[in-house]
Amino acid sequence: MVMVATAYEAGPRVVKVPAPVNVMAVKAEAEPQTLPKILGLLAQFGIVPRMLSSQHIGNLLIIDLQFDVEESTRINLLQAKMQEMICVERASLVQR
Repeated sequence: MVMVATAYEAGPRVVKVPAPVNVMAVKAEAEPQTLPKILGLLAQFGIVPRMLSSQHIGNLLIIDLQFDVEESTRINLLQAKMQEMICVERASLVQR
């Protein structure tokens, strides 16, 4: 857990913000529809990414996704479905 201090009219209070549970690295084609397809797959799983970064290198997109999912079977299924996408060359779980 990460502790974040916030200020309100009633005074400061501490809010617990859970740290990202999973990080997935994706290597995909640098095409306009690649990111929407990946985000669409996350939406099908009911996942809102905590963080998404994308870097365009040559004809590839290097994408890092952070998301909170506890169940390993769901994570493995997401990874398998992502790797089945034509635009995705590789999807690897980096951290759990």
